[in-house]
Amino acid sequence: MAVYLGSNQADLLGGNIPSRYEEQLIARTLTTYENSKVSTIGSYVFYSYSNLTSINFPNCISIGGEAFAYCYSLTTVDFPSCTSIGEFAFYECSNLTSINFPNCNYIGDYAFQDCSSLTSISFPNCSSIGYMAFAFCSGLTSISFPNCSYIGGEAFRSCLSLISISFPSCTYIGYYAFQSCSNLTSISFPNCSSIGSSAFLQCDALISVSFPNCSSIGSNAFGGCINLVSINLPDCIFIASTAFYDCMSLVLVSIPNCSYVGASAFLGCNNLTTISLPKCDYIDNYAFRDC
Repeated sequence: MAVYLGSNQADLLGGNIPSRYEEQLIARTLTTYENSKVSTIGSYVFYSYSNLTSINFPNCISIGGEAFAYCYSLTTVDFPSCTSIGEFAFYECSNLTSINFPNCNYIGDYAFQDCSSLTSISFPNCSSIGYMAFAFCSGLTSISFPNCSYIGGEAFRSCLSLISISFPSCTYIGYYAFQSCSNLTSISFPNCSSIGSSAFLQCDALISVSFPNCSSIGSNAFGGCINLVSINLPDCIFIASTAFYDCMSLVLVSIPNCSYVGASAFLGCNNLTTISLPKCDYIDNYAFRDC
């Protein structure tokens, strides 16, 4: 039988209605919690439980919004059966180092924002990542989402330590998704068809990018990537304004199927020596200014 763990703390006391003092005492003193019967965790259930360090819900399939938000001492979470994580679910769990969600297919908006102690994450079955889901996770170095097709806006914004990413199935990257990931050096998205505005803006260490199936690049997508040397975009047909502005290390641009280059698309690429756009029929103002 499915069991729901709601925001009422009576659920944590076996159904007994706690006094206000008991509620405060639970929130202050609870350090670990394990429950194999729970299938759904409602919103705010463990909100701001400041001493909670580890949780284990082997049969839980759904986590509600802000369920564990501001659990500053939380270090380990284990949800082997969970398929859905609600918005803000682990927001600002700043000591969280280990998470296990092997069957999760949906991560809500802000779900792990500001979880600054996370270093490596893998979601083998996740198909969709929400807005700012891992934004400002400053300790994150590697991420793996083999089945993710959708990356929401600002999902990994300012993940300053990020050096390795794997998204072999991704088809869409949202706006500002990886903005200011200043240690990211090489990226490959073999199935991505669309890159949102400012997706990789100011990724200072980025050297090479490969998007063999991408057809559309948004404005500012790679703006300010000052060390970008190589781009592989064989199927790209649309490059929006300022898409590669100030990519000062870019030497060669060869985009064989591109038909549209937006205004100031390559503005300030002052080391550019070779441009090949054999099918392009429209180049907007200042597209190659200061090259």
